[in-house]
Amino acid sequence: MIRVEIDGVAAGGEGVGRVGGKVVFVAGAIPGDVVVAETVLDRGRWARAEVRRLVEPSVHRIAPRCRHVGVCGGCDWQMVPRGVQARWKADMVRGQLRHLGGLEDPPLGGVELVGDDFGYRNRIDLRSLSGRPAFHRAGSRELVALEECSIAVPALQDVLSRVGELGAVRRLTLRAGIETGELAAFVTGHAPPGASTRWGIPVHRGDRGHLHEEVAGRRFRITGRAFFQVNTAGAERLCELVADGVGSGRRMLDLYAGGGLFALTAGGRFETVTAVERDRRAVADLLHNAGGEVEVVSAPAVTATARLDGDWDAVVVDPPRGGLEREVADALAAWRPPVLVYVSCDPASLARDVRRLVDAGMTLEEVRIVDMFPQTWHVETVARFRG
Repeated sequence: MIRVEIDGVAAGGEGVGRVGGKVVFVAGAIPGDVVVAETVLDRGRWARAEVRRLVEPSVHRIAPRCRHVGVCGGCDWQMVPRGVQARWKADMVRGQLRHLGGLEDPPLGGVELVGDDFGYRNRIDLRSLSGRPAFHRAGSRELVALEECSIAVPALQDVLSRVGELGAVRRLTLRAGIETGELAAFVTGHAPPGASTRWGIPVHRGDRGHLHEEVAGRRFRITGRAFFQVNTAGAERLCELVADGVGSGRRMLDLYAGGGLFALTAGGRFETVTAVERDRRAVADLLHNAGGEVEVVSAPAVTATARLDGDWDAVVVDPPRGGLEREVADALAAWRPPVLVYVSCDPASLARDVRRLVDAGMTLEEVRIVDMFPQTWHVETVARFRG
């Protein structure tokens, strides 16, 4: 066991302290805590540990709203006021841009708090534990049964309270269209008899159904478990920031386009838009949502950038958590578009890609931080580059 004074936060939300000069990442701890922790991984220069006893609580700690905090892995920071969470998120982004991005003074545009503190998620993904709805335990693949989710929108909280016995369901996704009022459940396995009536919403098997959401004046079909931003107010703000970043012109390219969130909003200011997406569900939604307004390329970003020309007035990228593939980053660096807007959900992969693009001659003008996942360490950023 080791005693650790926590003085920072890591990119994954863990508390950071030092013991004998060694950096220790402590799950479940926050800045200001003094804890007794057990080392679970030692890499010599750094280690990971888990809290076994809270010796002195941080002055930032408050009572969490949800009974599952500390057990369920969904909310890391419910014990901290949102304003403090936002400052820590800015510190995380700044730290990654310095250490991994090589920027001594990153051009941060401040933190925007978007949407409600609780009741904002329009999607929750559940597993089955002995027939009961369950999430993964914090830091583990182990399942833990739950009875509530305080960050889900009220309509989904209400559905969750009626789910009851899942029977042969192995996986359950509940989705809500905030602006449309639509609700739907998507199951892997077999829903129990009468589930649709008891839960009060349409129940679909796999990806055989869909619902709709409206963002920035556009209506989007979302099929099954296809990706869509889980905070609708946050999606609206991202569209505004991307539109402001790209401006207007002749040709816009949207890589990792999903169902068309940015191609169909920010892209409205361009004469032509090309949207690239590989996921079959998202491609089908993109074609439906676009209605012929944009050119749709159904291919991985690596394949598409190898085939497309580089004559773009603006490029938008919204890659998965791992960031840009090296081939895509190399293509963007070679093209040097006048404007590149990079939407990221992971400060570490963003920082890595910033270094690649800046080293290749592009200029990072600004990084906007959007706090649209309160009660968690997750954060969205919108970075703008000039070619």
